[in-house]
Formats: sequence, structure tokens, C-alpha cells
Amino acid sequence: MVTNAILTERYDELANTWDDIIIRLGYDKAYENLFDALQCRKSRLDLNHTSKVLDVGIGSGSLSAALIKSFQFEGELSGIDISKSMLQQTQVNLKHLGHKRLMLKQASIEKLPFPDNYFDFVITAHVLEHCSIALAITELLRVLKPKAYLLVITTRPGLWGQWIKWKWGIRLRSKSYLQKWFYVLGVQQMEELAFGKNSWIQWMSTAQLVQSNSKDFLVL
Repeated sequence: MVTNAILTERYDELANTWDDIIIRLGYDKAYENLFDALQCRKSRLDLNHTSKVLDVGIGSGSLSAALIKSFQFEGELSGIDISKSMLQQTQVNLKHLGHKRLMLKQASIEKLPFPDNYFDFVITAHVLEHCSIALAITELLRVLKPKAYLLVITTRPGLWGQWIKWKWGIRLRSKSYLQKWFYVLGVQQMEELAFGKNSWIQWMSTAQLVQSNSKDFLVL
């Protein structure tokens, strides 16, 4: 696994072209499909203008942009990333969507700069592969309100995953591996979501919706 310093440098270098990479791979549409499906299940996830959402490892804002479009979200949106250049790109991208309640911070998933029990929904894509899984999941659950939801997107193990592992030095996190850690930390409800019937992203990444049962989880 590469260090945060090296990873930050890589993402800073790619910030200006990251949107093109996301679009070329089809992640922008896949994320929209994912949130469109969730938007139809308001009994499970009902976001409104009072809701607080956190995007961990926001990158250039593609996951948040899909959320804003699908839910017509006007609530408080916070985003953190280790790359300052990525945050600057996010600011531009989400401003074009007209979202006004945006707060961005340069920070790590292993030490989130937010209070306990603060967010109604936390989302993160392709970040858990780069960090300490125990510290990361503990922090994600810490800032999440009781009974609130966490969306975790990771690289799917397989040929694509092995290539990403070679290129980026990541640690692949299988569904069973994630389930084990969430169970250890006191969370047992975990559901795999689809990116759309014809999305080839389904072979590249996996999405899990996790509900925080309570705040009585084990802190490692």
C-alpha cells in the first residue's frame, strides 16, 4: 500500500483529467443509476434540505454530483479528500450544478474532522482500498447518526482489481472481508446494490449499503 504522501501527489497530478477518466470508464452514469434506484426507496433513505451528507474521498465530485442530481439534494454536503487539487476541482464541478451548501476540507478518512453522530448519510468510493480498514470504518461509523446509512463502493476483486492493485498499490477488499469488519464493529446490516442492469461497472466495483444499528460499536 502506497503512503498518503505519494497518493496525494498522484491525485494532485491527475486532478485536471480525473473527470475525463470517470466519464470514459462510465462511473458517472453508474453512480447516477445507483442513486436513482435508492431515490425510489425513500422508506430506506429519505434526504431533504435539512439532511447532512458526507462524501469521504470526494475526488472531483462525481459521486456527490450523482447524488445531487438523483435526489435533487439541497441539504448540507461536506467532502474531504487528501488532495487539495481534487477539492478545487470539486468546488468548480458542484458549483456548476448549483449546489450552494458545500463544505470541503483536506483530510484523511482515518481522522475525519467532524463531530460524532453528525451525518444522515455518508458515501465513499474507492477509498477503503488505500487505508487502515479498522481506522477507516471506525471513523465512518463515528460520524454517522444512529440508524443512518453508509454507502461504500470498493474495487471488485478480479482481473480489473488485480490491474488496479498493480497500478495503484491498493489492498483489495472483498464483500466478505468488509462484512467481517462491520460485524466486528457492531454493524450487521449490509446490502449489495447494483449499478444498473447493463452497467459494466458491476464487474469493476461493488457497492454496499450499510445501516448503523447503534453507537455502541467497538472502537479499535
